[in-house]
Amino acid sequence: TVAEGMWKGKPVIGGKVGGIKLQIKNGQNGFLVNSVGECAKVIIKLINNPQVARRLSKSAKESVRKNYLTPRLLRDYLKIIDELL
Repeated sequence: TVAEGMWKGKPVIGGKVGGIKLQIKNGQNGFLVNSVGECAKVIIKLINNPQVARRLSKSAKESVRKNYLTPRLLRDYLKIIDELL
């Protein structure tokens, strides 16, 4: 669900757990938080700074495009096959 929000160009806020922290680079393409209070502060920051929200949104979408879509996976598979041959 993190990548889906990022792909739709939404600023994403997630907890510092599991795969979420692998997808979000804090402050670059979203925000990682440890508590509800931190999440609320980030939401207020984004509301008060729409330019920050737009920058994060663009970076988030680009991150998904580069790392999680089929063309990147296909390149990885082709690289493995090439190395095996």
